[in-house]
Amino acid sequence: MEGLHKIRSIVRSLINESDKTDILINKIGVSKEIADWATKLDQRTVNGKTIYSDKYSIWIANSLKADFINGIVNPEEKELVIRVLNNASDREGKNYKNAMIQLLNLSIETDNINFKELTLDQAISRSDAWHDKIEEIQGGQIKDEDGDVVLTFPNGFYWINLNKSYCGEEAKAMGHCGRGAGDLYSLRNDKYPYVTADVSDGIIYQMRGRANTKPKSDFHSYIVSLIMDKNLDIKYFEYNNYKRENNFFIHDLSGEEIDKIVKEKPILLNNQDFELLDLTSKQVNELLTKMPWILPLKTIYNSVGKNGFKELLKNSEFVNSMIHNDKINEYVDNASSNKELSDILAKFLYENNTIKAYLFNKEENIQSSINNYIQLLKKTGNSGITYIRKILLETDEIEKIFIKNGDLMSYVQILVNKDNMIPGGIQLALNKMKSPNFKSLFIKTHGNQTYKDIIDLINKIFKKTQ
Repeated sequence: MEGLHKIRSIVRSLINESDKTDILINKIGVSKEIADWATKLDQRTVNGKTIYSDKYSIWIANSLKADFINGIVNPEEKELVIRVLNNASDREGKNYKNAMIQLLNLSIETDNINFKELTLDQAISRSDAWHDKIEEIQGGQIKDEDGDVVLTFPNGFYWINLNKSYCGEEAKAMGHCGRGAGDLYSLRNDKYPYVTADVSDGIIYQMRGRANTKPKSDFHSYIVSLIMDKNLDIKYFEYNNYKRENNFFIHDLSGEEIDKIVKEKPILLNNQDFELLDLTSKQVNELLTKMPWILPLKTIYNSVGKNGFKELLKNSEFVNSMIHNDKINEYVDNASSNKELSDILAKFLYENNTIKAYLFNKEENIQSSINNYIQLLKKTGNSGITYIRKILLETDEIEKIFIKNGDLMSYVQILVNKDNMIPGGIQLALNKMKSPNFKSLFIKTHGNQTYKDIIDLINKIFKKTQ
């Protein structure tokens, strides 16, 4: 069943966009019957979820006319097709897409192709050729061009803002859905489109070539001009999940072009894969100076090392950058597999007053803020637990915050919150609450009976943990 869902997911992603049917029929030569079949896979909705038929052989029979399969494929080869489509072990991963596409290939070259004349490898080669063919389609000239030309180039290329989120002509010419979250930008020459970008408020959500393929390197210089142009104010990329890998990425560029971006507009590196970018130490250091928050923790740590990272955490500009761009949780999460790095971050969270002031007041409710801070320390492992014991139970730093607010009850709730529990924590909480100073302050604020009730409750919890 997993194989079936994979096949259908792939075919839908290849075929189901609004104008793909026209391309299959008019440009490639697939019959209308096959194009309709590919774009209208049988499906039903149950409890708000889309599910598909469980029996692939029945789906094949109901999707094609009987004479299409029966007239071309003999019984043994029909079984082979169905087995390949359903069996992941036959050809890892690739078999799903290619085995399905080989059915579409049957009517691309002639209506009389005989499966008996093809080995499976030959069919897969033909399916690869089919992919190449659809990617290389020049869909034709845009007849009624409408929009604002925003950039021009001496060789005739230009970027045009279509000023709309859907363009049927762009869709047909480019072999994709022609839809976006914002305005569509099209790279053209003599009204022939080559790259489409989806831009909203300066953020690019998609940038693709024909048939949703990755833009060719021939167009990189035009793309760089677009994203670097000061008048257009392109901020960065925030890719949607549909065929994400087929978008243009900064790492697709040459080393010189990447260096230009690092020096002149580093914000464009936001949401990029830094492992694929493979920045030099010089480039990383430049980004640490200009825009440190844009770098993943791993890239920073690998570049500056243990001692260098400790020094960075003492740098007020770096710390403020972490706060302003809300990177603290991300750093702690990304450090979870590196004990050395987690230990450094745990100490930083415990000792840095700027970070604590920010985290203690992050939520409207001080109790929620402290609870979140404790959970953050917990994520750093054993070092974090040590610091929780210190700040929550062995010192009065957090206690003073609640005394100042006249709300020791909230502090007690933090002490006995099961999510905040650490080894020996209940006993330490009891010791703190029984101390003369704490007892006096609590009774003064909340009354003697409430104090006794809470002590009894914590004693019960303590006994259950023994």
